[in-house]
Amino acid sequence: IGTTCASDGDCNTSTNANIVCDLTLSAPVCKVGAGGDCTNNQNDCVSNSACSTNVCTCTTTTHSADTSTKYCKKALGQSCTATSECESNIAGTVCDTTIDSPVCKLGDSADCSSVSTHCMSHSICNSTCDCDTGYTAVNNLCIGDLGSTCTATAECDVTNTDVVCDTAGKCNLKVGGICTGNTDKCVANAACTGTTNTVCECSSGYLADAATLCQQGIDKSCDTHSDCAATLVCDMAASTKTCKKGDGQACTADQCMTNAECSTCPSCECSAASSEAGTAVLSSLMLAFCLLISVV
Repeated sequence: IGTTCASDGDCNTSTNANIVCDLTLSAPVCKVGAGGDCTNNQNDCVSNSACSTNVCTCTTTTHSADTSTKYCKKALGQSCTATSECESNIAGTVCDTTIDSPVCKLGDSADCSSVSTHCMSHSICNSTCDCDTGYTAVNNLCIGDLGSTCTATAECDVTNTDVVCDTAGKCNLKVGGICTGNTDKCVANAACTGTTNTVCECSSGYLADAATLCQQGIDKSCDTHSDCAATLVCDMAASTKTCKKGDGQACTADQCMTNAECSTCPSCECSAASSEAGTAVLSSLMLAFCLLISVV
């Protein structure tokens, strides 16, 4: 007990049959497993347990004794990162990674008759956990079909790399995704186009961002900068807020935000609050800089 190990076989069970290799530790060592006699080893119980009346007992509010491993694993409703962290005494337990803060839940078809409130997201307990309409069981989790509601891409069909959760909160096909047979399932502000209507492309006035969603383009209405495509800003100074080019960005006429103009480069430059002579000098310098850049 207390020495390093890589598996249960490395631990001496001749004097205590409940000794296991505690692999939940970053540096695994042999410990007394859950339910094991700790009379002579009061401080050597597996992680998340303590010696109580000479028996290693799991922290009941957060962990349960796992009969197969003798570890104290996370109980239903506790935070997790992988299914291996969750108790397996109830068949079908999973780590529900379809939500922002994953927790241990009951997966697809698991018996929920005694714990009806612990079915995974997008499912209901009908004696067993069954996926809601519009969701399909994938790896024991309920994953959104095309067109189903979502708050994150993790809720959508992970077997199809073209599917994302779009700005309208729907599981749809991303920009560049193949939309043959699903021409109405492109992300918000996109359409199934291309020479043979097979690829999702942003509609006129919208631009694809790094997440392959279509964000508002030039002159589209906005409330915050995040409403606009990554290369644009929301013009807060305008009487009607729209997406515009920001300072230093390449432009054409009328694309720049309020109090800026498209310079010779051409790029958006904040309007100079200076005299006409000063403005002329600044313009000459900008022209020289642009010409230098073009030569380079």
